[in-house]
Amino acid sequence: MESTEACAKKTEQDNAGFTLLEIIAVIVIMSILAVVAVPRYFDLQTQARERAMATGIAEGIGRVNGYFAQQILSGVTPNQITYDDTTLGTDLGDFTMNTTGGAIGGGSIITILITGDTGTPLAGMTRSVTVRRPGGL
Repeated sequence: MESTEACAKKTEQDNAGFTLLEIIAVIVIMSILAVVAVPRYFDLQTQARERAMATGIAEGIGRVNGYFAQQILSGVTPNQITYDDTTLGTDLGDFTMNTTGGAIGGGSIITILITGDTGTPLAGMTRSVTVRRPGGL
């Protein structure tokens, strides 16, 4: 009986751990996943930054339209409304917004420039859009 028990223990010891073939298979699978997943991860980061900048532009347009509505409800005529950094603000969290062309008599186009703030993932990125001055001017 002792020899049977010794044989069983030896078999258990032989089966402990992984074979070289199993380890190589795992390394190959992990390499394939890395080759596929890493570029996709960086693409997703780029797409997220682009969408964040588009959100900043949408916020700027929303501020122009909201300020127009606020002024009209206060009794100001459309040709008296000034759209600039003071009236619309510049802080958008991770962005800074600058507005040009919104002065009285400045024409019918307002330019909104969004810049990613330093210290954020959007640092150095800029986007701009031109919008028609609300009120049909």
